[in-house]
Amino acid sequence: MAVEGVLSGAGGLFLTWMTTGLFWMVLVVLMLIATWGSLLIRKKRKLRYPTLVLSDLGNGKMGVEITRSGWFKSHITLFGLWDYGKEEYLRLKDGRKIQSGSSVDFHDINGKRGLVCKRKSDDNLIVVPIDKMKVINRDLLARIAPADFREASVDIIKQAERETRGRMEQIMQWILFAGLIIFAMISIILITQMVQRGQAEAKDLILKAGKCGINYIQGSSP
Repeated sequence: MAVEGVLSGAGGLFLTWMTTGLFWMVLVVLMLIATWGSLLIRKKRKLRYPTLVLSDLGNGKMGVEITRSGWFKSHITLFGLWDYGKEEYLRLKDGRKIQSGSSVDFHDINGKRGLVCKRKSDDNLIVVPIDKMKVINRDLLARIAPADFREASVDIIKQAERETRGRMEQIMQWILFAGLIIFAMISIILITQMVQRGQAEAKDLILKAGKCGINYIQGSSP
């Protein structure tokens, strides 16, 4: 009996918690955090290739950026955490597309497949892979994979416009999804309260009927 009482009390406490808005707010926040964390882990797994990005500093000096890259779909949204589309492209960790990047451009970096790229001096967004490197008499010769910088610039502008429109569509979808969750929470709370109110009224009616029956029996007995 004591165990049943404890279980009944715990069930009643849980039901009471479920009827409060705070419970559903905490549940939604936990779901959002879990979704965000899973997207971060997914992106980290895709960034599997160590990558070196070279840039001209002038006077024969070269800057080296150490980062990572991976294969991503053609469209990216949600702050770079979600990619979708049919085609795949090589992209850096910060989302920049490696122009004309392919599997034949890979080198060996610390015993792993990796990329060596060159950033355009007057446009940080344009990054092209270096497909071949060779050292002759202490002079480093590097051949950049063919890429049309002019077409790449136009593609970057068009892609930015598409991503802006896609981002707005994604934001509207998330707003609609959040609205549905809030509506469902309010509906569940109202339905639970109505059920509890109906149970309380039914209990009162049963008690009143029982009292009336007892009074009738007592009044009719000699």
